[in-house]
Amino acid sequence: MGDKVAPLPGKRSDALPVVPLATGGGAGDAAGGGAGGAAEAAKKCHLLPRKRWGELPEWISLPNERGRSLPRLEADPLFEAGPPCLLPFRPPAGAPTGRGAVVVCPGGNYEFLHPREGPPIAAWLSEAHGVPSFVLRYRLLPAAGLDEMLTDLGGAVREARRHANGGPVVAVGFSAGGHLVASSVALHGKERPDALVLVYPCVAGSEAWLTESSAGFFRAEVKSAQVRSLAARREQLCPGAAFVPPPPAFVVASTADTVCPPAEETDAYVQAARDAGTRVEYLRGDYGEHGFGLRRSWALPCQMWLAEQGLGAAAAPVAEPGATPAAEPAAEPAFRH
Repeated sequence: MGDKVAPLPGKRSDALPVVPLATGGGAGDAAGGGAGGAAEAAKKCHLLPRKRWGELPEWISLPNERGRSLPRLEADPLFEAGPPCLLPFRPPAGAPTGRGAVVVCPGGNYEFLHPREGPPIAAWLSEAHGVPSFVLRYRLLPAAGLDEMLTDLGGAVREARRHANGGPVVAVGFSAGGHLVASSVALHGKERPDALVLVYPCVAGSEAWLTESSAGFFRAEVKSAQVRSLAARREQLCPGAAFVPPPPAFVVASTADTVCPPAEETDAYVQAARDAGTRVEYLRGDYGEHGFGLRRSWALPCQMWLAEQGLGAAAAPVAEPGATPAAEPAAEPAFRH
């Protein structure tokens, strides 16, 4: 028999009822539509009418995962329409609690929110660090633009700070959610995160959303003001005089990613951040194609890095007693930069 490989924490975290997010108004909701949040919640509307679910791209319909490891569309809170809200997770009952809080922003090309990048991430971090974690269901295209999405993120950080016990608030983003989290440099005061975790983020390539052939939208129109807003703050994320230094950051990029390749999306961003004096931990290697989600090979180093930023009561354990950590097979070994 081989050595036992310890699972990542997260199975014992408690999911709590959805919390509405007060963001000060603005048109649009999590579906990109805008009216009657209370009425929509009562009817439990979805991002797309049921009769059109067969048209959904496979990366969000997930026929081999929904109903097994992920919730069915009809039961997925990230596929519901409505105003922005938080899906809270708390540490297991009786577990030590630490300082700090986490806000998780799933990706989904700004039209959907991927379930693999939401609750599993919040549950893992909540149990691993003993802190509250919140999945942000932010407003989406086609009705909401980047300013509305940043308003939602700022409101989420402000709310998370109320539960952080004086510790840091960390924002975690995947893919388009990584772009949103990186764009939080435009926020100020209590709405700005204290540290960032960016996993296969779209950072420098936001102009790809402005071209029909590369945008990959299901509902949004490339020429719309909402889509064009996605590139409006690009200069704040790219090397140059307008670059805004982020807080300490942990960045994960896969050399096998054909959607957000590191050479185009993260290499220059990381260098610009370091040149500006930001502490950046950069994991760059073959983690697989875009959308690989939570994996031990980056999650364990991330736990240790977050503990160094002051998240949690103490350094988060990375393995159960007697267990042997194991990284996923990779064509090219990951390495720190």
